[in-house]
Amino acid sequence: MKQAGLRCVMLAVTVALLAISLVPNQLSQPKVTSLWDDSSFVEGWAPSLETNGEIAVISTQSVPSGFQHDFASPLNIGYFPRTTFVEIRYRKSDTSQGSFWIRISDRDTSGNCRTHSFGDNLQSETWYTATLDVGQLKLMYYGYYPYQMTSIGFYLEPKSVVEIDYIKIYTLDRTNQIVFFALAATMVLVTAISFKDIKFFGMALICGWRRFLLPVLAVILAKAVAISSLYFRLQPSSYLTLFINWDSNWYIGIIDRGYVGKAWAFFPGYPITAYAIKILTGDPKLSAVVVSLIFGILCVPAFQLMAEHYMSWSEAMEGTLIVTFFPITFLFTTVAYSEPLFLFASLMCWHLYLDERILSSSVFAAIAAITRPYGIIIVLPILLDCLLKRKWRDALKSVIPVSALFSWLCYGYLTVGDWLAFRTAQETWGQNDWLRSYLLPFLVGSYVGFDAARLVLIVMFGYLAFASWKVDWRICLYALVLFFGILGFSDARSYIRYFSFIFPVWLSVPRTKNVLVVMFLISFFFVHALSIWHQFIMGWVA
Repeated sequence: MKQAGLRCVMLAVTVALLAISLVPNQLSQPKVTSLWDDSSFVEGWAPSLETNGEIAVISTQSVPSGFQHDFASPLNIGYFPRTTFVEIRYRKSDTSQGSFWIRISDRDTSGNCRTHSFGDNLQSETWYTATLDVGQLKLMYYGYYPYQMTSIGFYLEPKSVVEIDYIKIYTLDRTNQIVFFALAATMVLVTAISFKDIKFFGMALICGWRRFLLPVLAVILAKAVAISSLYFRLQPSSYLTLFINWDSNWYIGIIDRGYVGKAWAFFPGYPITAYAIKILTGDPKLSAVVVSLIFGILCVPAFQLMAEHYMSWSEAMEGTLIVTFFPITFLFTTVAYSEPLFLFASLMCWHLYLDERILSSSVFAAIAAITRPYGIIIVLPILLDCLLKRKWRDALKSVIPVSALFSWLCYGYLTVGDWLAFRTAQETWGQNDWLRSYLLPFLVGSYVGFDAARLVLIVMFGYLAFASWKVDWRICLYALVLFFGILGFSDARSYIRYFSFIFPVWLSVPRTKNVLVVMFLISFFFVHALSIWHQFIMGWVA
């Protein structure tokens, strides 16, 4: 018992060090150093600008080409663990549709001078704070990391008027944070190696329902740490900004205004659920985020329940941690997308079917069918299995998810006169699936753009889908139909997101009983999940 107690203390210290390294606090808080701060817009800053107290007014009529400030001495940007940010707070002063660009001139380590611009559509007429990670943006878009910043400029296009409150350039030094993270990693290694009797320790924690506690708490803690870390790093105007981008905005529009135009591309399961929460919160954005977070957490015990039909509880727990910490599933079971609800409904559908609770299984199949375009495929292995076993009454219950999908198609027809309104809307996005982008051009002898990373991705998930035959031929059938359906009809840019939510592929991943390997893999996934989440906020992911 003393040995088990010591291990628990070591584990608690490990978690504490990890939390200190990732959650904002006084011990590991990054050191902020101001490189340049022109809050008042006086002395040396764009004398041609109109000023109103401490607010500078930029107009394309008065300053057509924008303006630029050359630093008296170049600003040293620095390398990891130092990060340099440009922060600007502004708002529109008119109703025109324009773009706001920041032009940065810098030098690389060889002394070469380069100038690049970063811009975006002007935000709303309320005050908005934009924060740019200079080094990462340069590295991401232009392939090099800057050494010094020599000048900064701003310009508008086409015709707009913008008020600027302040502009700051500062660095964050994360040395203390890295030290605590290194200590946490060391403790992970020491703790894992010290667990010689894993079964004793595991059985002390895992008994009955408590077997779900460890993975659920691990995922909740990881998501909380990720949210806090990204919020502190990016300093958005609201926490909700971390969860909303790309498709999220379409779902929020549906929750707020219903189906209009291209919004028909999105199925109603997720918006309906979020709308029910909106009745309580009154905020469509908050409602969408709450639904995703709740079902993202519920996916953890749901996957473990389903996996325990095919393997021991320890192997099921390992598989659950791997799938939930995989960077893409970690991200898209957190942000405001429909994937958490779809995955939860699919997992519960199959778990309940294996438990022979057919009616409940059919209800969850109906939820999956109206949440994602390919959600109805979960009915296929259930229906086929019932027919082969001559369970006619159970087979008839498949009419529930089919009716749910048919009701959605009827609604589309009665509203816009198109039975396949969702597919028609998807076509307007100009999606490039594998069939049209790769296979057909290859067969007719046309040029085929080659993406090695995407090909490796397809081969890997395809292999795992086929390998699920050894687990259960029924879920293998589901995985293969879903895999080839995505391959033939979905946007190739989103393959990794779609493939990651084919749950049978994760049952095919080889298991290891080495705790150290599992902990290393989870840590590796988590760090990359943070990076991908940051990219989701700043740009496209999947």
